[in-house]
Amino acid sequence: MRVVAGHECGHAVAGLILQGSQLPERVALGEDVAGALGYTQVSAGRRIHSVPELLDSIAVLLAGREAEILLEGKLSLGSGHDLWVATQTARELVEVYGMGGPSAGVCHYWKQDGSPERYADLAPSTREALDSEVRGLLEAQRLRIASLLAEREPLLRGMRDQLMLDRSMDAQGLARLVRLLAPDLDAVAHKLENLPVSTD
Repeated sequence: MRVVAGHECGHAVAGLILQGSQLPERVALGEDVAGALGYTQVSAGRRIHSVPELLDSIAVLLAGREAEILLEGKLSLGSGHDLWVATQTARELVEVYGMGGPSAGVCHYWKQDGSPERYADLAPSTREALDSEVRGLLEAQRLRIASLLAEREPLLRGMRDQLMLDRSMDAQGLARLVRLLAPDLDAVAHKLENLPVSTD
C-alpha cells in the first residue's frame, strides 16, 4: 500500500502546487472505486479552457509515477490509465489544437467523426513529426513535475505517511498537512478549507 499511497499523494501534491489544476478534495486507499487500489478526487465544477491548464492536467497525471520514482526509486505498473489519458491530452494539443510546433504545423489532424484517429492519408513524415511532438510535450511535463515534486518532497512524504495511517484524507485533512509541512502554501490550504464538503 505504500507505493499506492505515494502514487496518489503525487497526484494530490501536484494538484496543490500547479495553479492551473483542480484542487484535490479527497485522497484514499482501497476505497469504493471499482478496481482501484487508491484514488485522488478533485474538486468538481471547473472546466479546462487554456493550454497552460491542459499542460498542468498532464503534469498531474504524470505526478503519480514520478512520486513513485522519487519515493521508492522504481515504478509500479499502476500508471497505465494515467499515461493513456496524458497521452490523449497531449495528442489533442498537438493534433487538434495546433500546438505541435514547427515540425507539426498548425493543422487539425483528426477525423471529424469524433474518434481520436488521424486522417488516413497523412504522410509517414507527418506522422513521425506528430509522434515526436507528442513525446516531447509529455517528456517536458514529466521533467517539470518531477522537479516540482522533488522541491516538495517533505510534503509528499508526510502526506503519504499520513494516508497510510488514516487510509483517506479529505480537504480539511489535506489543509492541515499543507499548513504543517508547507506553510508557504497557506493560500492553498485556505482554498482547501473552503471547498464545499462532499456528501459521498
